[in-house]
Amino acid sequence: MQELEDYAIFHNRSRLEKSLNTLKGVVQGISIDGQITDAEMQEMLNWTSLQAEFANKHPYTELLPLIDTALCDGKIDAEECSDILWVCNNFMSENKYYDYVTASLQQLNGIIHGILADNHIDNLEISRLLDWVRINDFLSGTYPYDELESILTSILADRKVTDKERLELKAFLGDFIDIRDSYNITQAELDALKSEIHISGICALCPDIIFEEKVFCFTGISSRMQRDEICEMVLSRNGIFVDSVSSKTDYLVVGNGGNPCWAFSCYGRKVEKAVDLRKKGKPIKIVHENDFWDALI
Repeated sequence: MQELEDYAIFHNRSRLEKSLNTLKGVVQGISIDGQITDAEMQEMLNWTSLQAEFANKHPYTELLPLIDTALCDGKIDAEECSDILWVCNNFMSENKYYDYVTASLQQLNGIIHGILADNHIDNLEISRLLDWVRINDFLSGTYPYDELESILTSILADRKVTDKERLELKAFLGDFIDIRDSYNITQAELDALKSEIHISGICALCPDIIFEEKVFCFTGISSRMQRDEICEMVLSRNGIFVDSVSSKTDYLVVGNGGNPCWAFSCYGRKVEKAVDLRKKGKPIKIVHENDFWDALI
């Protein structure tokens, strides 16, 4: 009985903290470009409606009226956003159930919700999102940090953002967030977008590669060596080389010979399995062959 009570307390408190991390992200997401639209404010209102069961619990007794007051005039400014974040941070500094990585990923989920809330991703939102990613580089190795850093860097590399790149980014972001908690974003719309735009795996950007006792797998065709030669290179550095991807794999190296690529994107059965494992929390790095050779020098 005590174990069930302890579980119920943990479940409720962890759910509460997750909702606050999401709110922090939503607030940052809708204000990230300095302009908050009606659709973005509607996303905030939707968040408050989902917290009914917490309405009589601290800090929601202070937080929900604060949000209602901020939105009652049909707009929300930077100071009101700061007040909301202050309440969240004060509560969570004393009541942490999630580790920092999990909390930050929950916050990222909220930021993406906020950015997608008005159904448009502008240039400043893309740039500010990349700033957030680079500041939070301790998330490297976790899904979707590596992928997001690569896709944002690629999009901004030529200092121009095309309509196609916006749609590709939206398709990727829509695969990460849980839209059941969204007011403006619909699953049907994202499914239609993803049926047109296929982004499988995305290689990490300039990853740290360690060979000692790490497990490597290779996919695709190398432009420099045969598979058995690559295996010898890994073994000579006290690494482990395998033919298939599993939860024990540390690095999946993607060959660039004849490989159809979009930016840092790559395709194939092994890549798909690595991506699925990353989504389940396994720290597999998908790396481009060029980074692999650089690490050998």
